[in-house]
Amino acid sequence: MENIHAGCIALGPLGVLIRGSSGAGKSTLADCLVEAARAKGYFAEVVADDRTELVSRGGSLLAQATAPLAGLQEVYGLGICQRSGADGASGLSADAALTGERCVRVRMMCDLIPSDVMERLPDCESLSAEFLGVTVPRIFLPAGEMSVALQITRWGLRRFFPNSPDYV
Repeated sequence: MENIHAGCIALGPLGVLIRGSSGAGKSTLADCLVEAARAKGYFAEVVADDRTELVSRGGSLLAQATAPLAGLQEVYGLGICQRSGADGASGLSADAALTGERCVRVRMMCDLIPSDVMERLPDCESLSAEFLGVTVPRIFLPAGEMSVALQITRWGLRRFFPNSPDYV
């Protein structure tokens, strides 16, 4: 098991990790992605905010909230809030490989980075990341630029999961 500084959301069956430095907009991006998917009628939920526990099982990477932060989300300018729907009634699976909390299979990772270091055409090798021996597709998003981050996420999902609905 690995505990990382990242958030995680579920867009339908797709788990999406969101990494970035403190203040980069991880929680804001998670909230925007979930709301965009819900507005289109799809299941979407924040799985973990700020800290995510990962485990490799059967070639899949599973993610869940760390115990002290389960059901909580930081809202910039407001503080730590209880997430709605965080009472156990969701479409996320419970998996004994973790601690019994709701979890999701990680299918993609987003790295929030400063826009001035973002590459316009990243090399193919940088478009994946490995955790616990499991490789997942990765995209880079400009920190603090939510409309651009949403657009790149939409296109990343289309590229890596062409048969999935347009969640965003």
